[in-house]
Amino acid sequence: MKKIMSLLLLSALVLSAGEIVGGFGLKLGDTFDDKMMESTQETGTGETLYEVIPPKKVKYFQKYFVMTTPLSKKIRQIWGVGYFTTMEECQNNMDVLVLIMEKKYGKFEKPEYATEQVKFKKIGDRQILIKCTKSFAGGDLYLQYTDDELNRLSKVERAEIESKSIDASAL
Repeated sequence: MKKIMSLLLLSALVLSAGEIVGGFGLKLGDTFDDKMMESTQETGTGETLYEVIPPKKVKYFQKYFVMTTPLSKKIRQIWGVGYFTTMEECQNNMDVLVLIMEKKYGKFEKPEYATEQVKFKKIGDRQILIKCTKSFAGGDLYLQYTDDELNRLSKVERAEIESKSIDASAL
C-alpha cells in the first residue's frame, strides 16, 4: 500500500510540473516576427542574436534576446538579461525568481559542473537556465529558455547554408 501511495504522489509531482513553452510572452518554436526586433548582433559562432521587445517584461530584466533557426526562423532560445550593482543583489533576485518558477515547473537543480550561481530545469527537449555571473558593474542575471530539438535543427540549417559557400571537394 505504501508503494502505491508513493507512486501516486510521485506521479502527481511529475504531472504538476508545467510544460516549458517559453518566457516573456514569447514561445519556443514560434516563427520569429521581425517587428519585435530592436537590433541584431552576430555571435562568435556566426549566429544571429536578436534583441527584442517582448510582449511581457519582467522587472528584473532590462534586455531580451532570441535566437532562431537560420532558415525557418523558429525561435529556439529566449533570454532575459538583468544588470545589478552587486552580486548579492543579483543572487537575491535570482533566488526569488527560482522560487516563483519552481511553483510553475517543479524543483530546479544546480548542475554538477557549475562554478557560479546556476539553476536549471529540464522537461523533455526544453530547459530553463537561470544564473548570476560576476561583471565589472556587479552581477548579471540571465534567464534562458532553450529548445534542444530546435538547436539541432539550427545546426542542420546552418550546414545547409554553409555548404553553398564551401567547396565540398576540398574537404
